[in-house]
Amino acid sequence: MQEHPVPQNVTSYEFHLIGNMTLKQFFELASGGMLAFLTYSSNLPQIFKFPLIVIFILAGGALAFLPLEERPLDQWFLAFVRAIYNPTKFNWKKSLRIPDLFSYTRSQTVATAPVPMSSTKSRSSRAQAYFESIAKPVVRDEFDQEIHDKVAALQQLYDTTPAAKDVSPSHGGPDSLDEYAEKPSLVVTMHNLHAQDPSKMSGIISVSKIKEQKELKDRVLPGINKTVTIAREKPISVARDTAQGIKPERIVQPQKMAPDVLHYHSDQVAFSSQAMDTVTKATVNTTLPFPKTPTTPNVVVGMVLDKQGKIVENAIIEIQKADGFPVRALKTNRLGQFFSTSPLKSGEYRITTEKDGFTFDPITLSMNNAILGPLEIRAKN
Repeated sequence: MQEHPVPQNVTSYEFHLIGNMTLKQFFELASGGMLAFLTYSSNLPQIFKFPLIVIFILAGGALAFLPLEERPLDQWFLAFVRAIYNPTKFNWKKSLRIPDLFSYTRSQTVATAPVPMSSTKSRSSRAQAYFESIAKPVVRDEFDQEIHDKVAALQQLYDTTPAAKDVSPSHGGPDSLDEYAEKPSLVVTMHNLHAQDPSKMSGIISVSKIKEQKELKDRVLPGINKTVTIAREKPISVARDTAQGIKPERIVQPQKMAPDVLHYHSDQVAFSSQAMDTVTKATVNTTLPFPKTPTTPNVVVGMVLDKQGKIVENAIIEIQKADGFPVRALKTNRLGQFFSTSPLKSGEYRITTEKDGFTFDPITLSMNNAILGPLEIRAKN
């Protein structure tokens, strides 16, 4: 069993920069060799010279490469010197210390007498007098003096004007009412009114256009039950002014308008081309490649194909009620298939399909709480 290495102090790690020696080991070994060389070069007798040379070399090598109990010899030497000169005996003496709770002393507040104020001059007036005494006169040049005079002249324009005296009216009364008559500031003139052409008036529809729209409405949208009432145009009148010098009023009568009631479908604004489309009955094709047929009643699934029988992807299928209210909006996948996740209520439905570049006829579908097969929707082109 391999022994676990003894943990070392990572912070005091020294890199081996000179071979396998650190800088500290190199200097210790070099110091021993230097002392040995100096001893060898000295004039000491040989009986002292060679023993000292051996001692210096061994001491430098021991300090560099010979630890004792995992500590280098220099640490042992420093610890020995510190232990000799540090005291080894200590005497403990108890000192009396009073807690802060019992050494609290109340601070004495010294009442300061108020500074007597002069009855003639207040503090602000004395300060103002002091500032005026140390203020230096403002010396202005000609340009600054001219600007100062202009600003002062402008400020005089906005000075407060005194209120006007209340003048009470005399009891004698005016000599005539013309003195208090207010002269009119606006003179009203009346020009002759001319009858306008109804065909040029805004908001008026000609009778011929109304008849054409009515004939087109009766031909395209039969069975309409919602009506909108258009009120008959009222004549325009000019009120009589009581002022003198104005000519009497003239009433302009417009021409006869269309009949009071115009019938049209309120939900359809323009005649769309969808009203002309041929509505066909839904086609069920059980041979369509569906991995799983629906097992829940009133669930709609199907496939959209073009005229040649190719798959049409990303087509929008909208399922509407008989009154045109949409209940489902589906989209075909990459295989041209569409699925309805939730069943529909029983009744009559209308299915429309939209895809750029293709034209589809709307189809009708009857739901009677039964399982439906896959629907085949084929484009015209």
